Amino acid sequence: MKSYLGLIPQYERIHRRNNRISVLCITLSVCLVMAIFSMADMAMRSQKNYFIKTNGEYHVALRDVGQETAEAVSARIDVALSGWVYQGSAGVLNDMPVSFAGAAEGTMEALTEMDMTEGTYPVLPDEALLNESAMERLGLTIGDDVTVTVPGGGQKRYRITGVLRDMGSMLKADICGMALSEEGFLAIGDEDAAEGTTYRIRFRDGARIQRAIEEIKEQYGLSDSQISENTALLGLMGQSESNIMQALYLIAAILVLLVLIAGTVMISASFHTNVLERIQFYGLLRCLGASRGQVRHFVILQGFRQSARGVPMGLLAGQIATWAACLLLKSVSGDRFSEVPLFEVSIVGIMAGILVGFLIVLLASLSPAKKAAKVSPVTAINGSSQLAQNRHAANTKLFRVETGMGVFHALSGKKNLFLMTCSFAISIMLFLAFQVMVVFLDQGMPALAPWAGDLSAASAGGDGSFRHRRDRGHRRRGKGLRKDGIRRIVRFL
Repeated sequence: MKSYLGLIPQYERIHRRNNRISVLCITLSVCLVMAIFSMADMAMRSQKNYFIKTNGEYHVALRDVGQETAEAVSARIDVALSGWVYQGSAGVLNDMPVSFAGAAEGTMEALTEMDMTEGTYPVLPDEALLNESAMERLGLTIGDDVTVTVPGGGQKRYRITGVLRDMGSMLKADICGMALSEEGFLAIGDEDAAEGTTYRIRFRDGARIQRAIEEIKEQYGLSDSQISENTALLGLMGQSESNIMQALYLIAAILVLLVLIAGTVMISASFHTNVLERIQFYGLLRCLGASRGQVRHFVILQGFRQSARGVPMGLLAGQIATWAACLLLKSVSGDRFSEVPLFEVSIVGIMAGILVGFLIVLLASLSPAKKAAKVSPVTAINGSSQLAQNRHAANTKLFRVETGMGVFHALSGKKNLFLMTCSFAISIMLFLAFQVMVVFLDQGMPALAPWAGDLSAASAGGDGSFRHRRDRGHRRRGKGLRKDGIRRIVRFL
């Protein structure tokens, strides 16, 4: 053993049980921090997947630009993929409105919200993709031919080569979606297609998109109306001036700060207790020649050794909690949380857990280390286990002897009592804050009550008699449901 720090492994091996509380506090703090950051990261990923699915994975779209400008922009080093997307023309198929779209196969798959579920992409001008609901409604299969009224009133026959996935915008408008090749769309495009035609660009990873946009504007003389951002996607990437979804990370940072404070005071209280239990040991080190700086380093290094055990366990617990939360969201509403990733690892959460875990231990060990360094060699000689002598004895008049001694020892360490009180106060505050937030959300977005009417209808005269009868019937059923639920609860108790 070359220094006093070599006593730490041997001391911990003998007094292993005394460090369990400190290791448990470190584990819980790291678990909370990692779970918060990991869930924030998973929420960002799910939102990014949703916006890619609904808007396409492009960053910028150019309008009213020529072919030469488009080719020059695509030749930039920071551009990963680009292509023309044609939209805006409409037609009729069996008395149903049809919205035409056109793009190259690579552009459609990577830069648009359109998704081909089966079949092959159209190559010839008379080939097309049709969406799923239209295929089912018309009883069509891949390889069938359909006649469509194209812009201008003419008739054109297309061969169905594949199926498009239904999109919410098409279902909401109750229209059919038909995707053509570039040549096929240009053959039928009218003046409305000029407004829907864009040149979409996806930049490389790590590119500074806002700077690239300004360079493109200046170099090619484009106005603000000619270049538009995919605001949702860039906001999630942190490269949009609108800062969409950045509030999520702000909320996570506030929660982490609260957890950091609670974990620091909780671990610091545990370290203070350990220091008070080892007063004679630190006094013995001073008798053997250890300086105050060496004793201070002893306590800090002992805390880092405990964090070396608590941080991995906290990371494992945080990862399990993250997976469990994602599975719970999927089970609660598979449609609403369909894009939430499952069994994925968040590097941001892991790094935050490791950083905060060691930072909490460092902050929490500074005050106990300073207190341990004040222990004098006389402490080990006289056998005292306290840093200062108490001026008052335990009060045995109001309490029994055992109770009075317990209260006396609990109140003797003012700082330790303050830290434990702060730890419990912050924990209770976090719990009550989440409870209030749940009530607030329930008031802001109230769920449909069991007695609320499913359908409201009024007569032509406006008397509303049918509506009242419908609501009264629903209220009667709601009262019956409530009475039945109360009976079940009483029976269960």
